[in-house]
Amino acid sequence: MFDVTAIGECCVDLVGIVNYMPKENTKKDISSFKEIIGGSASNATIALTNLGLKTTLISKIGNDAYGQFIKKELSKSGINIANLKENLTFTPYHFVVLAKKNQSRTIFKRKNKNEILDELSEFDKFTISKSKAILMDRKSEKVGLEAIEIAKKHKVIVSFDPSDKYNSYIEKVIKKTDVLIAPQGFIKFLKNKTDVHKALTELWQLNKGIVVITLGPKGCIATNGKKIVEVPRYSKTKIVDTNGAGDVFHGAFLYAIIRRWSLEKACKFANQIAALKCSVIGNNLKKLNLIKYT
Repeated sequence: MFDVTAIGECCVDLVGIVNYMPKENTKKDISSFKEIIGGSASNATIALTNLGLKTTLISKIGNDAYGQFIKKELSKSGINIANLKENLTFTPYHFVVLAKKNQSRTIFKRKNKNEILDELSEFDKFTISKSKAILMDRKSEKVGLEAIEIAKKHKVIVSFDPSDKYNSYIEKVIKKTDVLIAPQGFIKFLKNKTDVHKALTELWQLNKGIVVITLGPKGCIATNGKKIVEVPRYSKTKIVDTNGAGDVFHGAFLYAIIRRWSLEKACKFANQIAALKCSVIGNNLKKLNLIKYT
């Protein structure tokens, strides 16, 4: 039915571009402004769709203008929206300021007090069971373990990004997931807080599957328990917007796993696609023709 079913947050990023970050109590001209779909699961799903996979997204939005914008843009991107529900009080949105001079970003979030996901419908469960893989972000807390049970029952690959949070739910998911992709900031929650190699081994001991730690401008490090692979960043692109690069890496890496590529090839490919994302503002990479990079 689907190659990948993503589960997690869907929001709108209101992105303003400035030359450099202004000081407090000052004014600064914005060189450009964009409305973009945001959220870890959404960004990863858009990347997977741009790579040619059939995808759907289990999430919730509000019945408001931003919600309608998300539906329109997801459909335009080729993502199936049959699993997208409209029952939040409002669609979550972020103000994102990008500084050209040093490629820094500052994000202001308006969080919805309602749960992004509180239950799986029977159609959601059916969709998961008929997918090749599920991709989850940390906003899947209320339904994540149930989704994993369904996936395991039907031999569906489970991929998870805990972002920079750690709690009992995330620990349970780490132990059950097939592909764990964590940012370098996540290791602050581990015993090995400063040594990324030891942190990688520590996570694998919990997971026993495939574990990747993304290192931002330094690339990534990964293990499948048999070997450790270190891959530097892909440096042949100009950095414009790093917002969402980790999410795109997650999508690209899962694409490689579905294709049954080697661990090293998967890391190189995901680094490359994430770097290409950084060369444009936003997450729509269709114009870059990602298929030629496969």
